[in-house]
Amino acid sequence: MKTSNDAKMTVCSIAVTLSILLITLGVYLGTQYLDENYVKYDVEQMLNVCNQIPDPTERKGETITIDKRWIVKSVIANRIYPQLSNQDGIQFFSDYAIRHGWVICKSRWGENKRGDKIYYLTLKKKDISCYIAHEEFSEKWRIWIQKDDIFRKIGL
Repeated sequence: MKTSNDAKMTVCSIAVTLSILLITLGVYLGTQYLDENYVKYDVEQMLNVCNQIPDPTERKGETITIDKRWIVKSVIANRIYPQLSNQDGIQFFSDYAIRHGWVICKSRWGENKRGDKIYYLTLKKKDISCYIAHEEFSEKWRIWIQKDDIFRKIGL
């Protein structure tokens, strides 16, 4: 009787191990498929949008980050404009949005966790959202671009 229970336990252990391996492989291959067939094109499109946004003054530097959270990706550009005031930057990006068919969804001042004043401008064009943020008295302007796809809509 003891041999029978040991054999059952061994078979169950093997079945559970194989199931875990197959599920892990399925998730990995599924993620690779989604990256290759959906997300890669979206990132290229977001980078094109980012590169089409002109500079209001001479740019002294830029860092671009591609942020991946499982499937959803976003492109974040931190641009440095040392000679650009808040008001001039706000006016430039608002005018740019209007001239190029972007809808201004939000234009407001807010505060970060440290209490610094930050200006937020939210733009939308078809399925692309562009968020522009600038901390008062800073040289850095943050441009964050996301594509509204099925994965973002379901919260992934």
